[in-house]
Amino acid sequence: FDDVVDVMTTEEFYKLEVLGNNSYSLPSDKDVLSKLVSSLSKCNFRKKSETSCGAVFEHLSDIANFVPDWHGEHHCLIMDDINWFRDTRTDMTEELQRFCGTREPAFYNTTIHDAPLLHFRTGANHKETRLLSQFYSFIHFTNP
Repeated sequence: FDDVVDVMTTEEFYKLEVLGNNSYSLPSDKDVLSKLVSSLSKCNFRKKSETSCGAVFEHLSDIANFVPDWHGEHHCLIMDDINWFRDTRTDMTEELQRFCGTREPAFYNTTIHDAPLLHFRTGANHKETRLLSQFYSFIHFTNP
């Protein structure tokens, strides 16, 4: 995977983009900032921990350019290679209706594509955005 996609750790991202390039703001509250910085190299999934992952997740939610509210059981993502860059909505064909069923379609568009930082919320406080599903049951490509 690393041969195809450049991957960096959360700590590397913060050092480069947040602290280095000042591309995103840091929390103004000193306690929140301290907890965030101490959680970057390794965080703990306990809420009251000094290195809580929650501090990182919440900050990423605050600074991300796009934070979808998708849930695998309630949404389906439509990747339409013909219409996404025009920001025109794809017609709900029989094929799309069959794939999505009762789920609400979310269409890949320029807003998603052009967002430098996407953040998918996770954790106990964000069960409404859970993406726990196989990618092939959540994402539909109109022209695979």
